[in-house]
Amino acid sequence: KARKGFPEYPTGIPSLDELIWGIHKKECQVFAARTSQGKTTMVLQIALHLASIKKNVLFISLEMTNDQVMERALCSSAGISGWDLRRGMIPSDFDAKVSKFKQVVDRLDLFLVDDMGATFDHIRSIFTSMEQARQKPDVICIDYLNLISPQEGQDDRSAIKKYIREIKDFAKKYDIAVVLVAQINREAVKQ
Repeated sequence: KARKGFPEYPTGIPSLDELIWGIHKKECQVFAARTSQGKTTMVLQIALHLASIKKNVLFISLEMTNDQVMERALCSSAGISGWDLRRGMIPSDFDAKVSKFKQVVDRLDLFLVDDMGATFDHIRSIFTSMEQARQKPDVICIDYLNLISPQEGQDDRSAIKKYIREIKDFAKKYDIAVVLVAQINREAVKQ
């Protein structure tokens, strides 16, 4: 009865919210696709939207530095071509777009981590330190699952299964939402 006509944690992408009804507490949602299909950009957009509606969001990148994540967020939010930016082709209104983006980001509860997260113990330690600082995240986004570090004697597939199971249990225990980005193995798709 307490549920209203909109998701508690909307993605900010209306067509996606129609399909999955937002991001959900106590759940782990996986966004998977092949290489270079926009997974990181989409989940980063979701993270920025959730932070803009006053949700504490922890974005952990196992692939990119914080600077690279913010550059991608800038391009996505300001409508700047990342390809052009990499080649030094700066639009004439670039400074104004960066200034506007900075004003928005400075008001967000978005925490970026690029040096940890490759094991579940890292995730737990980040969460614990944030919780102790009274900044418990409502949502944790992890980009991306395929880069987790298997424990000694463990193959990648077993490591990923264990990691997902631990993340799901963690989400339930701490009443948070978790969003994982994963890359689909091309060989598995061919079969």
